[in-house]
Amino acid sequence: MAEMRNPFEHHHEHHDHDHDHDQAEVETLIDPAQQALADALRVSFTVLKVVMLVLVVLYLVSNVFSVKTQENAVRLRFGKIVGEVLPAGGPYFALPYPIEQVIRIPTSIRTVTINDGFWFQTQRTPTGQTLDVMQGQPGPLNPEKDGSLLTADANIVHTQWSVTYRIDDPKAFIASLGTPQDADLLVQRTSEQAIVHAVARLTSDELLKGITNEQTAKGIAAASLAQLKAGIRIETMSMTHHTVPLATRDAFQAVLNAESEKGQLIEAAQQERARILGETAGESHDALLKVIERYEKTSEDGTMDAAKLVAIDAQINATFTDLKIDDRIVGGKVAEVANSAKSYRTSVVEQVRAEADRFGKLLDEYRKNPRIVESRLWQGTREEILGSKQVETFYVSPGQLYLEMNRDPSIQRTREEDRIKSDAENRAAGIR
Repeated sequence: MAEMRNPFEHHHEHHDHDHDHDQAEVETLIDPAQQALADALRVSFTVLKVVMLVLVVLYLVSNVFSVKTQENAVRLRFGKIVGEVLPAGGPYFALPYPIEQVIRIPTSIRTVTINDGFWFQTQRTPTGQTLDVMQGQPGPLNPEKDGSLLTADANIVHTQWSVTYRIDDPKAFIASLGTPQDADLLVQRTSEQAIVHAVARLTSDELLKGITNEQTAKGIAAASLAQLKAGIRIETMSMTHHTVPLATRDAFQAVLNAESEKGQLIEAAQQERARILGETAGESHDALLKVIERYEKTSEDGTMDAAKLVAIDAQINATFTDLKIDDRIVGGKVAEVANSAKSYRTSVVEQVRAEADRFGKLLDEYRKNPRIVESRLWQGTREEILGSKQVETFYVSPGQLYLEMNRDPSIQRTREEDRIKSDAENRAAGIR
C-alpha cells in the first residue's frame, strides 16, 4: 500500500534541503573573504607592531644631540639641573622629553642697545634731521614719552648706550632665569639702573665733554647681576650718543665753544711761553726759572733764612758761571749775556793787570830818577790832552787881546760820534 505524503510536509523537506544547499554555497563564498580579511588584519598588526617599535626606538633616541660652536648645553631632569655643563661637541644623550630637557646657552658676546630709555621721542622730529638742525626747536619734554637723565648739577641730558655681555655661568643663569631669551631684558634693566646712578654723579658739563663714568656704571650693573646670581658678566658699557634737551642745546653749545676757545688760547699761551723761555735759557729754562723764583720768594719772606738764601745765590752764580743746571746746558739769551759778561770781565781784568804792571815799572824808574819820570809824565799828559780830538786850540799874539770864539762844529760832531760809538760798545758788552 502506498504511503500517503502530506504535501505540506513534502514541501518542508524540500525547503530544508534547499536551505542546506544555500548555506553550503554561502559558506563556500564567505571562506575566501574571511581568509583575505584575516590575512589583511594579520599584516596590519605586523606593520603596526613594527611602526610602534620604530616609534619607541625613535622616542628613546630622540634626545641624542650635539652642541654647536659658541654655545654650551645643560640637561634638566624634571626641571632640575643634572650633570655638568656640556661644551661644544657631541654627540650627547638625554632622556626623552618630558623626562629630560636640553637648554642651550650661547657663549658668544651679546650686545644690548639702550636707545630709547634716556632719549627724547624721535617720532615727533622730522626724519633725517641731525641734532644740529633740530636744536633750539621749541617744545617741552613729555615725561611719559621722552627719556632723560638727571646730572649732579640738576641738569637734564639725553644719552644712548651700548652694552656687551657674556653668560659665563650657565648653571647659575638657568637657575636664575631659565631661558637665554630673558638675558637681554635683564641686562638692559640692570644697565639702565646703573646708568642712572653713574650719570647722577657727573655734572652736565663733564658728561658733554665725554666723561661718562662708564666703569662706575659697569660696576653697579655687575654688582646687581651678581646679587641676582644671574651668571652674566658685563664686558663693556659705553655711551654712544649724548646731548642736552634740544631747546637748550644752543646755549650749551655756546658754552662748549667758549671752553674750547679758552683751551686753545691757553695752549697757544703755553706754547708762546715755552718759545720765549726756550729762547731765553734753552732747554734748562724750567729748572733755572724755579731756582730764580725760589730765590725771590726766600728774599721776600719776612722770616728769611740767610743760609738758605746764600745757598740759592751760590747755585745761581754757579749756573751762570758753568752755564749748566741739573745736568742741562743753559742756552739762549742767558748764555749770550753770561758769555758777554765773562768776556768783559776778562778784558777788564787784563786791562787792570796791564795797568798795574805798567805802574809797577814806572814806580821803579821813579824811585831811581823821580825828576826825569815826572817831567816825562807831564810831557806825555800835555801831548795827550793837546793831541786829543776833543781839544780846541786857539793861537793868539802876545799882548792884550780880546777873543770872541765859536765852538768848532767838526769837533762837536766828533765828540757825538765817539759817544754813540762808546754807548754801542757798552751795550754789546752787556754794560748798562
